[in-house]
Order: sequence, then C-alpha cells, then structure tokens
Amino acid sequence: MALVLVAVSQASAGIGNACEVKETPDGFVAIRAKPSAKAAMVSKAVPGQIVEITVDKAGNPRASGSWWHVRHFPGEAMPNPSDAAYKQVKQGWMHQKLIDGCG
Repeated sequence: MALVLVAVSQASAGIGNACEVKETPDGFVAIRAKPSAKAAMVSKAVPGQIVEITVDKAGNPRASGSWWHVRHFPGEAMPNPSDAAYKQVKQGWMHQKLIDGCG
C-alpha cells in the first residue's frame, strides 16, 4: 500500500526521484547552497549526469519557487548511504529549467 501511495504522490508532482541534467552553454550546471543563482556553488553537474530530487515526507519534491533540492554524485550511479563513496554526494539547489528526463 505504501508503495502505491509514493508512486501516486510522485506522479502527481510530475517527476520521479532521478532526473537528468540538461545541456548548457557552460557545459555544467551549478548546484547551489541556497535556491539562488547568487548562492555559493557546492557542486558542478555535467549534462547527462543524474541528480536525485529530494522529497518531503509526503513524497513531494522539496522546492523553493523554481528551484529543486537535489543530491548529486559525480560518478555514474548514486551510492547507497552505507557505501564509503556516499561521502562524495553533495546536496544543494538546481533551477528546475536545467533538469529533464525525470522518471
């Protein structure tokens, strides 16, 4: 039952947890400490990489205006929290127009 509720909640939000970073003229997308283009950069995501949209307890994306809170891992696949590589995961904010292919 809980799995169905999560799936419905994510579908109604229009996204899944894993999303692809779009192409940009700079060749990367800055992940920011706060939901603002002027905030400090905490990580750089390159086009085609996957970011994980974080969600609240109801399964809705954590958002502030047009910004979504994300987790980013510079490798190929997001490690499990119990893996040593999880220490490399950065969290921050990305503008939603730079995120695509969620599902």
